[in-house]
Amino acid sequence: MSYQLSETSSGVPFIRCLHCGRASFNRNDIEHRYCGNCHVFHDPLGATTEIVASECPACGATHTAATSAIGDTEAPKANDLSVCIKCGNWNVFDDDLRLRAITESEIAALPDVMFQELSRASKLISKIHERRKIK
Repeated sequence: MSYQLSETSSGVPFIRCLHCGRASFNRNDIEHRYCGNCHVFHDPLGATTEIVASECPACGATHTAATSAIGDTEAPKANDLSVCIKCGNWNVFDDDLRLRAITESEIAALPDVMFQELSRASKLISKIHERRKIK
């Protein structure tokens, strides 16, 4: 696990990122397991693995790690989906495990549940960045 949920001696809850060591008392950060310093969502179910440095096709953000949203402990594989933590764009890992933009036909072929989860993740990322004015 890459975070710790705790509370102060007076009972105030907080989340501590175990990557950078910073704590947040923001209730949204706690609820969504988010580190505003690292700009990452911590997933209590999935493993975070290092990946080949790859840029998001939409915003150019460089990604060097991926965290499973469904509890997998394995590294990403070709054709696995990814959501950019910077812009919320949907991407796909190619055969070299580099990010590429998802195609219209791939989006159309997604099961409804997956489409809804990707949409929710993208909206949440956008909302958090809007609140924090991260560009």
